[in-house]
Amino acid sequence: MKRRDFIKTNLAVLGGALLAGGWPAATRAAELAESRRAPGQPEIKLGMRVSPGLSEQNLEFMRQLELHWCRLDVYSKDFGYEALAHTRDNYEKHGLRIFSVINYARLTPALLLGGSDREAQLQVFARSIGDLGRLGIPVCDMSWIGLLPGSQVFNTSTADLNGIQTRIFDTAEYAQIDKVAGRRWPAEEVRDALKYFLDRMLPVAEASGV
Repeated sequence: MKRRDFIKTNLAVLGGALLAGGWPAATRAAELAESRRAPGQPEIKLGMRVSPGLSEQNLEFMRQLELHWCRLDVYSKDFGYEALAHTRDNYEKHGLRIFSVINYARLTPALLLGGSDREAQLQVFARSIGDLGRLGIPVCDMSWIGLLPGSQVFNTSTADLNGIQTRIFDTAEYAQIDKVAGRRWPAEEVRDALKYFLDRMLPVAEASGV
C-alpha cells in the first residue's frame, strides 16, 4: 500500500470513529472548524502536538513558524472545562487554535477493555467530550492501542544524531522483549469492548458537535 493510500485509509477510519460516526456529525465538526479559521487561512491545517502550559517564548516561536493549529496532549487527570478554556484562550492570543485534544490519563484499561469502574469512567469521558463541544474544539482524539503500560511503544535504544536524540528500533532486540502486558486479549473481546465504548460515546459526540 502506498503511503498516500495508507494515510487516506486511516483518516477515513479515524473520521468515522471520532466525528460521531456519520456525515452529519462530520459536517458539523467541519463547519465548527471552519468558523474558527482566520480570514485567508488555508484549509490545510499546519500544526504541532503540544502540551498545556507552553511558554510565551514557545508560543511566539510557533507564531513565527506560521503554525495556526495544534493537537493538545493532556497527560494529567485535570481535563476539566476551566483548565481547557484557560489553555485555549491563552493560545489563541498567539494565533494558535486547538483542533483536537487527547487525554491519555483517561484511556485506562478499565475504560477500554472493561472493569468494575468502567461505567463511571465512561461518564467522565462523556463529560469531557461535552466540554470540547462547548469550547469549540471539534475533535476528541483517542487511541485504542497500547491498552496497558508497556504495550504500545518500544524503544530498543537511542542515538544522538546531529545533536538530536533519536529513538532506535532494532528488530533483534525487539524479539527479546516480553510484549504481553498481563494476559492476552482475544481479538473478539477487544472488538466487543470497542463497540461498547463507541455505542455510548458516539451519541454524545454527535450531540456535542465533536
